[in-house]
Amino acid sequence: WVHRNIERYCGDPDRIFIMGHSAGAHLAALVATDERHLAEHGLGLDVFAGVIVLDTSGVDIEFMEPTAGPTLRGLWNQAFGPPEQWADASPASFVAEAENLPPFLLFTTQGRTSVARTNDRFVNLLAKQEVEATHVRAENRDHRGINQRMGTADDPHTASVMAFVEPPKPLDGKRIVFVTGDEEYRSEESMPMLANILHRDYGGDIRVCHAVSEEGIIDPNRLDHIEGLEAIAEADLVVLFTRFRALPDEQLDFIRNHASAGKPMVGFRTSTHAFRYPADSPNVDMNNEWPIEVFGQKWITHHGNHGDDDTPLTDVTIVEDMRDHPVLRGVRPFKCCSWLYHVDGGGDALPERAKVLTMGRSLISHCEKNNRTDRFPLDQPVSWIMETGELSDCVPSRVFFSTTAHPYDFREPSMRKHALNGILWAMGEEDLIPEDGADPTPVGEYDPRPAGFGNVYRPNMRPKPVGASKTEH
Repeated sequence: WVHRNIERYCGDPDRIFIMGHSAGAHLAALVATDERHLAEHGLGLDVFAGVIVLDTSGVDIEFMEPTAGPTLRGLWNQAFGPPEQWADASPASFVAEAENLPPFLLFTTQGRTSVARTNDRFVNLLAKQEVEATHVRAENRDHRGINQRMGTADDPHTASVMAFVEPPKPLDGKRIVFVTGDEEYRSEESMPMLANILHRDYGGDIRVCHAVSEEGIIDPNRLDHIEGLEAIAEADLVVLFTRFRALPDEQLDFIRNHASAGKPMVGFRTSTHAFRYPADSPNVDMNNEWPIEVFGQKWITHHGNHGDDDTPLTDVTIVEDMRDHPVLRGVRPFKCCSWLYHVDGGGDALPERAKVLTMGRSLISHCEKNNRTDRFPLDQPVSWIMETGELSDCVPSRVFFSTTAHPYDFREPSMRKHALNGILWAMGEEDLIPEDGADPTPVGEYDPRPAGFGNVYRPNMRPKPVGASKTEH
């Protein structure tokens, strides 16, 4: 009935999962392995996209029988009849001959050693038929508790089930690592927002690394530590939004090695001055030489912060010759709160390989007030791309950079869309960018604290895995 009618309820007949607990789990596994049941209705086992088995002792009754106690044997007799009928009630009996078996996810709770051993054997039988199967030992749950907690927001086994039933996404198998740590522009809030949008729409292994205190609280004012940078070792893309960090070599090397291996990178705003080391440090090149080489420019100056955070300070427009570029799909001109960075003109220049996507014009400028626009022009590139065409042994193969990244800029859909498009393009995944651009709708609420130094950042905030519910404060 479900298969015939699911489309009437906006469901997908190719995405039907069957799930049960205890005796119900046994029935779910049996109907997904014994072809006779569905054959009566003209269907095969491929009607199921997957099977979730919550803590049953019934997947292989014959195998468990020698170690079963009188209570369990009594239940089997009551449910299935005499022992000579138990094989016919065991899903394991049908695995070798069945066609189109679906993937299985099995759970065993604490203290059920015989059930765990039986489920391990069942997984091995499925593997011999080249069927995907996973067995989770839920040691922190008892038989009743795993069913009671299933479906709750903070339950790790629910998360395992949701990961199992979600359809494959295009970035599955890829890793993106966001590196945050700036005292001014709330990268600790904007970057998780972008990461969660990417994960929702494209999947993948997406991590966000934060500067944290010894107690694990996010602390953007801590300059010498960012938690979790070892994830970069296996990253396909790094998104960097840091300011004046002085990381120890064992952390810095993950970032330096990623770039020097030619892997793609994305940078935001203060990543023109992502690091600041003393003049006698062996890492002093990270201050100016590295950002020029990797992102195209170092920190020079800006046109000034004027007024409150809600005051538009830069008018962002599209470069007409680049309008058809994938990174600009769906992006419209917008005003932003970022005070305009100087990166080009007056004796400074982006590298020739940089292709400017958007321009900004300073709406309020101390350079203009001081009659210095010949040195620091009012019109500046605010986003650009660079491409080597192939993996290089010194600079990233693809780079997207934006100097607009004030926390309130990301309230603007076009800014979020531009950033998401840029991340996808940098990964070489421009075919995933829709004609109207990536969907900029946040996951949950995006309501950042304002820009500013000191203790302006949100207090008592801990890192949260990408894909979890919105950040807890």
